[in-house]
Amino acid sequence: MKTWPESIRITAVVALVVAAAAVGIVGPDYLKVVVVSALTFGLFAASVAISIDYAGVLSLGTAAYFAIGAYATALAQRNGWGYGSGVLAGSVTAGGLAAGLGAAGLTSRRTPIQYALLTLVVSLTLQQLAISSYDVTGGSNGLPGITAPSVFGTKLSLEAEYFVAIAVIFATFCGLYALMRTSFGKLLILSRDVPERTEALGHNVKSLKIFATGLNAIVAALCGSIFVTFNGIAYPGMFAALPNLLVIVWVAVGSGGGISGAFLSATILNLIEFELGSEYTDVYRLFIGGLLIYIVSAATPRFWRAATAKEG
Repeated sequence: MKTWPESIRITAVVALVVAAAAVGIVGPDYLKVVVVSALTFGLFAASVAISIDYAGVLSLGTAAYFAIGAYATALAQRNGWGYGSGVLAGSVTAGGLAAGLGAAGLTSRRTPIQYALLTLVVSLTLQQLAISSYDVTGGSNGLPGITAPSVFGTKLSLEAEYFVAIAVIFATFCGLYALMRTSFGKLLILSRDVPERTEALGHNVKSLKIFATGLNAIVAALCGSIFVTFNGIAYPGMFAALPNLLVIVWVAVGSGGGISGAFLSATILNLIEFELGSEYTDVYRLFIGGLLIYIVSAATPRFWRAATAKEG
């Protein structure tokens, strides 16, 4: 799939962040929630691109990491543990789960498709657990009423919370982008394309892939923490099949563009969803369905290799 040059993609990312800052100054409150949610999904997709585009690991359950971050933050607020404790707990839990799934599924005895299905099954299992554990998770109603974090006992205003979130999102994206520009990013690509040669050079391909999926999980959990503070609720549907598939669509649209392509595609598609989804829900669903059909049948994005490649 043809992509824009990297310089244009990065310029577009910076332009999006600048536009988001302008919304924070002059935009209405509802638009601030929409914009920060779209950028949060953009960062989420960028983290997934590290697993798929760079490490060649196809996962169908990455939304579970996002949901874990959201629930951990919601539970931390409900129990008075503090916002930072929730973010930390969510990131550690999601990272640990990704490492465990990688250790169990990223082996020569299992195909990439088996690993992808394993992650989806785990995500759907967690969804049922969230529904059944009413006393802890609120059951099918979720955990509503989540508000802005407090700093020294004072809750942040929406404006302050908005700019902090934008800064965290942009800083995290810059960190991921810088990491993928180093020799480590090139090593991930090498492990994806020629795992045997990577092993011959003394690198453990499985460990590299587990690290990539763990980094994906930690950033996804951070995104879930940001999302829940603006949208006010963590709910079992976050673990469902649809969000797991949607993030694949976002990454596929930006495939070949690295994390910047995934960030842009996810952010823009979610902004389009707000414009079409509020009044033209059926039109938006047809749009996404047609986009998915195009990706599967006409396009050949790099990440589809993860579904058929042999593990090293």
